[in-house]
Amino acid sequence: MRVEAMWRMRPASMSNWPFSSGAPMNLTEELASLLVFVGNVAASLRTQSTYVRGAAPMTVVQDVMWLSDTLHGLARLGATIAKRSDLGDIASVCDELLSAYGHYRNPLPGLASDPRETFHRHAERVDLLQAESVFRRIRSKLESVPEPRALQAKEAP
Repeated sequence: MRVEAMWRMRPASMSNWPFSSGAPMNLTEELASLLVFVGNVAASLRTQSTYVRGAAPMTVVQDVMWLSDTLHGLARLGATIAKRSDLGDIASVCDELLSAYGHYRNPLPGLASDPRETFHRHAERVDLLQAESVFRRIRSKLESVPEPRALQAKEAP
């Protein structure tokens, strides 16, 4: 089975709206981009391991915390998409991720450390704006799916 086909959301019956719009919602490019992002974060995390020495211990702890924090929400997004959940659920997860990633760039006051420092140190590999762009593209595709009433009107003779 081709990779594209594996990640394509296929339409079903009207009871499985929103995946019944008549055309599959292809998220191949977005999911592939997220895999690249995950790999880049993992490479940055690896630089904080015993393979590399010289970083200050607190810096290492903070970097591992903020870098790994970018990943755990992606599991929820993947699970929501894989379950072919309601579009509102998928959009909600994207919104939560956009909010979290925005706070990495513009942190709320009172944090134990400033995530901007971590992402500045790892800017060569970890591009938060790239990940945010993926979440926005997924939202855009969700918004292009017609409402069930519009589908029913189209199907009527």
